[in-house]
Amino acid sequence: MNRIESCTAKLISEIKKSEEYKRYQQCETALLRVPGLREKIDRMRSDTFSVYHGASGQDLISDSEMLEKKYEMLQRIPEAQEYLRAETDLCVLLREICGQLTKEAGVRLPGKDYGGS
Repeated sequence: MNRIESCTAKLISEIKKSEEYKRYQQCETALLRVPGLREKIDRMRSDTFSVYHGASGQDLISDSEMLEKKYEMLQRIPEAQEYLRAETDLCVLLREICGQLTKEAGVRLPGKDYGGS
């Protein structure tokens, strides 16, 4: 294993020790105890992807409203609400890590502030 792979494995290990990851795992376990809930969340995600990568104009507006209603319904289920919140928190952590790695590696992405460098 080269040094980068070794450091990556250490980073993954540290992420798995984080509160965000632990909470995500706990919420996922609770989510799976509710029959059909995982499928509802996955279906909503699939619909969201389809809408935002295929719909336009009036279809986009009506489809977005439909998705919002589905999301609101899922939010009424405590296990779904906690899972989605925990997932978002973990994704924020991962995005921050990715952003820091990208910035420090000197990769310049559109729309990012690089502090004048």
